[in-house]
Amino acid sequence: MARRGAPGALLRSEPLVVPSTLAHDGEVVGELRLCFRSQVDLGERDRLALSTFADAVAAALANASAHQQIRELADRTRYEASHDTLTGLINRSRLLDLIDLRRTHPVNDSPEAAFALLLFDLSHFKEVNDTLGHSAGDALLVRVAERMSDGLALGEQLGRLDSDKFALLMAPEVDPEVAAHARTRPSSALARCRARWPNRSWSRASR
Repeated sequence: MARRGAPGALLRSEPLVVPSTLAHDGEVVGELRLCFRSQVDLGERDRLALSTFADAVAAALANASAHQQIRELADRTRYEASHDTLTGLINRSRLLDLIDLRRTHPVNDSPEAAFALLLFDLSHFKEVNDTLGHSAGDALLVRVAERMSDGLALGEQLGRLDSDKFALLMAPEVDPEVAAHARTRPSSALARCRARWPNRSWSRASR
């Protein structure tokens, strides 16, 4: 049972929960609750202190949320700067950076260390765009990226350069014989790939 004491005060002989809304710049960010197990007398001074503390907590939570959003935005910006927005593959800029890294910092520290780069594009891709529209072309590109990504070996990087042009940067110190046969990989990977669009499908790759 509650009973009144001094003006503005609240006396209770039972457990008491005092809630305080946490708001920052007019936006509610949470709620602070003080729980008392015994009789408590919250006067105006106590309530002012609780309000001040709640404001500080609300500001801290808002700042933490803002910093998290800034970090997420920075991460997303870095990702978008180095990846193709349609397929999620690395873009031309990132691929060139990786090539420069291979050239300047070879795995075995040898200035003569070689690396392999395979370039390929899709046959009749323009026909898909011209006949069915860019939405169908985009669907085909995404499907190709998925199929090629499924077959990547450790250390390999697949990128989209532009339109229907792709590049496969093979793993450092790849065996020359393996690199020589890599030209067949796009055709093999896409042999059973079908991007369907109103009863039509395309699956060829050229190198």
